[in-house]
Amino acid sequence: MAHFDQPLRLRSGAELPAFDIAYETYGTLNAARSNAVLVCHALNASHHVAGFYDSDPGNIGWWDNLVGPGKPLDTRRFFVVGSNYIGSCFGSTGPAGGDDRFAAAIRSGKRTSAIIRRAPI
Repeated sequence: MAHFDQPLRLRSGAELPAFDIAYETYGTLNAARSNAVLVCHALNASHHVAGFYDSDPGNIGWWDNLVGPGKPLDTRRFFVVGSNYIGSCFGSTGPAGGDDRFAAAIRSGKRTSAIIRRAPI
């Protein structure tokens, strides 16, 4: 989970004073920080891109066939970041927390990708 303390103005004009973005990483970021790949979902999934959780082995990542050793996004070569969106119900700041300012926040993943690049990964 990446936490951001700076305000984020939404398209609606509302402002979030702070927010969280859920993410998972796979592989290792190289010293030059040049092997990162950001994988965004189609607004119907979570940031869980590949593998499964020990506590929930049936919850297989939605791109599990594409991310991992020997797969197209080979984690021996790439550092893969699966990011969630603001407004999601999968851990990022969203309406489940009782805030109704999120209708405009999920229109574009472009803002989330710009934000996640600043995350302390």
